[in-house]
Amino acid sequence: MTAPIRAAYDHTGFVTRDIGASLAFWRDAVGLEASEPVERGAPWVAEMTGVAGARLRIVHLTAPGIHLEFICFVTPEGGTVLPAPTALATGHICLRVADVAAALARLLAAGGTAQGEVATITEGALAGRNGTYLRDPGGVLIELLEDPALVS
Repeated sequence: MTAPIRAAYDHTGFVTRDIGASLAFWRDAVGLEASEPVERGAPWVAEMTGVAGARLRIVHLTAPGIHLEFICFVTPEGGTVLPAPTALATGHICLRVADVAAALARLLAAGGTAQGEVATITEGALAGRNGTYLRDPGGVLIELLEDPALVS
């Protein structure tokens, strides 16, 4: 048996149609620190991504323990169909919050869209906590999960 690779987590990236909307949502409503958006289109971009002619606009958003990258394909133009929550390889970001309903209201007001309803978990280690799913303006799935440790 061969040895596993040595790896450390760096970031999670998502494709967005509107880098400005993603930046505003994650910076202003969620509170992440943002880098200045940059454009990349040198030959290494197409080679690395496997997307011929790729030219990207990229922004990085961070907070302690979080590093998100949002990518807008300038060329070729990105897709317009959002994956269903049940589609293979669909991921989500889970944010622990003190009050799920209040956080949901804030994020919906900032351009998010509801995916599910606030529900109380009735089984497992998180029984009794509230949670819900929504999408950011670019369609990224977000889980909000109540964390009593965050109540001040």
